Amino acid sequence: MKTLFTLFAAAGLAGAALAVPKWTKPQQEVADIFKAWADAELAGNIDREMSLFTPSFTMWDLSTAAPIDYATVRQQTAEIFKQSKVTACVIEPDSIHIEGAAAVVHGHYTESMKDKAGVSTDVGGPWSAFLTRNKGEWRVAGLSYVSQPPPGTAPIPAAANTAAAEKQNVLDQFAALDAQDYKRYRELMPEDAVIHIVGAPEPFKREALIAFIQDYWKAFPDTAHTIREAVVEGDTVVLHVTCQGTHRGTYEGVAPTGKTIHYDGVHIVRFQQGRVHDWWIMDDSLGLMQQLGLQLTPAPATVPAQPANPADAAPEMKRLDVWYGEWNYAGEYYKTPLGDAAKFTGTMSGRPTLKGNVAEFINREKSPGETEALELCWFDPAAKKFAYVYLGNDGYSESGPFTMTTDLCTWEGTGVAGGTAFRIRGTEKVSPDQRMLTRKTELSVDGKTWLPFFDSIFTKVAAKP
Repeated sequence: MKTLFTLFAAAGLAGAALAVPKWTKPQQEVADIFKAWADAELAGNIDREMSLFTPSFTMWDLSTAAPIDYATVRQQTAEIFKQSKVTACVIEPDSIHIEGAAAVVHGHYTESMKDKAGVSTDVGGPWSAFLTRNKGEWRVAGLSYVSQPPPGTAPIPAAANTAAAEKQNVLDQFAALDAQDYKRYRELMPEDAVIHIVGAPEPFKREALIAFIQDYWKAFPDTAHTIREAVVEGDTVVLHVTCQGTHRGTYEGVAPTGKTIHYDGVHIVRFQQGRVHDWWIMDDSLGLMQQLGLQLTPAPATVPAQPANPADAAPEMKRLDVWYGEWNYAGEYYKTPLGDAAKFTGTMSGRPTLKGNVAEFINREKSPGETEALELCWFDPAAKKFAYVYLGNDGYSESGPFTMTTDLCTWEGTGVAGGTAFRIRGTEKVSPDQRMLTRKTELSVDGKTWLPFFDSIFTKVAAKP
């Protein structure tokens, strides 16, 4: 069984069709959220718009790579409504994939505004969103987008020859892959570049990615990429890519069908000193597999699926009861490739959600700036393992499996911080009176050398809600 994010990883470098979709009833419920969002923009209704987001909502404008939280989104949106009138707005999903109480959506938008002086501004571009469902209602938990003038209204910004060269490097890489010219590809892609495919358990280096692509090309030998949009901002290139190919070889156990498939994706490429440093890929691989006629059954390994009877939470989830409640904590970060040494303090609020199938933790920390993070933990009865995902509003992310006993939690996962991929492992020990937690962690950026990352002590100040 493959989870949503594993399926995203399965197809490699690509993207999806832009045909007007016909949604299932559950997909239409998700699509209606974006229709309501566009209607709220047109009406200038700030309260209606913000009601469509979760309290932990985070938005990234990939043109600036600056994440903003719920309060900042509300403040900025209110200021826009005060200064301008939205005259046209379309927020259109291109693909919607639902797994249990989570949904991943890719789409595009266009918006026109006119300020008090009568000056009009047109923007548009691709976006990707993550939604969660609570008590039967969908809400947007996170969204990333690229804001740029629509095609034909202005050139793609390139402030210097360096930016233009970086964009061309990316375009040339796609051309080399389509021609299966791996010699040329190796000239363009540094051996030590880190390639992240959303959902893959570990990042790829160049040679591992080439092997991955060659396997894919055996199934789709005429694969071709079309660059729908390309945006250059500083040392970052963001692309909306469409991939097309004919299924002529066995893929994921499916014999050749002769079908022509197409799907889309968003690629974010960051350069350092004129060389690719890291490359992020978010693809509609689920759409690919559905086009091949696969019947996909979600498995809760990355995003937990609801059991047949949501009231029947896995009994193993009871082991997390000791973590629920309100906690204060303090600790110290050690100097690592991720940053300098620093002391920190914070609060953690833990509770069961989704009828006890998922544990939700909200962390708010000062160190020395202020950050907020959401952590979700669940038990996978098929794999008989616990798993977690941790997402910070500063771009920090971490995920992996963990084990639980009555008084000890141990884990080892992978993460990304500031564009640097790393492995992390740690332990969390519960005191006999269950009022104190002691956490110790280590990290490795090369997979070989482990360094102390941070230590902290949690003190419970309120019991489980």
